[in-house]
Amino acid sequence: MLWQTTPPSTRGPKAALTLDRLASAAITLADAHGLAGISMSRVAERVGVTPMALYRHVPGKTELVDLAFDTVMGAPPDLDAISGGWRPRIERWARGLWMIATEHPWTLDVLTRLRLFGPNELAWMECGARALAEGGLSGAPLVDALMLIVGQMRTVAQYAIVAPGAGATKGALTSKQWTAGISAVLDEHAALFPTLAVATASGAFAPVDDPLAFGLDTVLGGIELLVGKRVV
Repeated sequence: MLWQTTPPSTRGPKAALTLDRLASAAITLADAHGLAGISMSRVAERVGVTPMALYRHVPGKTELVDLAFDTVMGAPPDLDAISGGWRPRIERWARGLWMIATEHPWTLDVLTRLRLFGPNELAWMECGARALAEGGLSGAPLVDALMLIVGQMRTVAQYAIVAPGAGATKGALTSKQWTAGISAVLDEHAALFPTLAVATASGAFAPVDDPLAFGLDTVLGGIELLVGKRVV
């Protein structure tokens, strides 16, 4: 289905829906309510058909989420237009992923699940792989480096990006509440956790303008050392 290679069903009336329309409906629901907002019944209602009619186009919610995810990925950036070698190019690539997560926070939940990749997601991976290959990486280390960058982006995004419905779960904290809470605890118990207390007083745990910067720069610095060893 993701690759448009599944032949259309010959049963029932001629399909009046397209996968693009279903993906758009699922994306709208997820953007408003999080990944839990996607259901076959809600998407069916949004496009004006019965849930059973929806099953003639997609097998179920899992496949619908995969379709929505690959759709929001879209085409990767044109890294050839960026000068300076592999590092500024892969940084542009990573920040492109960050922008997708910022606009569609539910995509972070999709990244935790093993799934078959769609054409857009694989195009992004190919794009990032080519940038790293310019630095001399290949094979398993290249893919491992790529996954390391994605993992760093996702970890930071989980804390920095406020998803729809954040704090709605009983006992869950928003990022602002969490920051205030951890600061208050460490201030009160500074004698037990002196190193963390000093770090917090100096701005640790506080929101920053560019949450991705430190981790991404550190990861790319490590990859740069790896690239240097392989070149030498």
